[in-house]
Amino acid sequence: KDKQSFLSLRRTHFKDVFIHSSYWINPSTYDKEVYELSKRLLRRELVAADALEINYLVLHAGSSKGHLATKEDPLAKQPGIDTLAKMLNSLTKREAGIQILIENSAHGKRTIGNDFEDLLQLRQKLDFPDRIGFCVDTGHAFSYGYDLDPIDDFIALLDQTLGLANIKNIHFKDEYDKQGSRLDRHAFPVQGTAGKTVLQPFLHHQK
Repeated sequence: KDKQSFLSLRRTHFKDVFIHSSYWINPSTYDKEVYELSKRLLRRELVAADALEINYLVLHAGSSKGHLATKEDPLAKQPGIDTLAKMLNSLTKREAGIQILIENSAHGKRTIGNDFEDLLQLRQKLDFPDRIGFCVDTGHAFSYGYDLDPIDDFIALLDQTLGLANIKNIHFKDEYDKQGSRLDRHAFPVQGTAGKTVLQPFLHHQK
């Protein structure tokens, strides 16, 4: 009954519906047990989303925890990105009805997707790139250390790494902590440390 009620409202009022995946999912991990569990959880969410005609699922890229670090790659990001691509390629091969949106992260260390270059590398490893898009979180970018001022430079960076056409969702928010803190404490726009000077040009940018 709940499903039919939801579908009726969805078909009447909404062209697009976005949901956020579970935070328990880590698609970049080295741990085989965690990887398989994450894959099962994500597949279950994709099946549920498909049944509810939800067309976008936002996913955090996870952490490269457990992968072997090297001198050239001290955070083991490359094998983490490879593992993430492996899972996405496996799932998108079967589940074609929903687009997964990878969200940038605020956190440091082995987190995948805090650096937009991680997501550029991911794009290059996808078998079905049209089934993977991106969600840009302004607060996460600010907390990780990105300059959103001047805004044209930030927009250009997004285009060079993610491709503006691939950005399907924006989490437009502020953060309580200072730029580069790598903490994620959400604040309403203009009520945090980024403030109006940083966020207003992003909101009104022509692109």
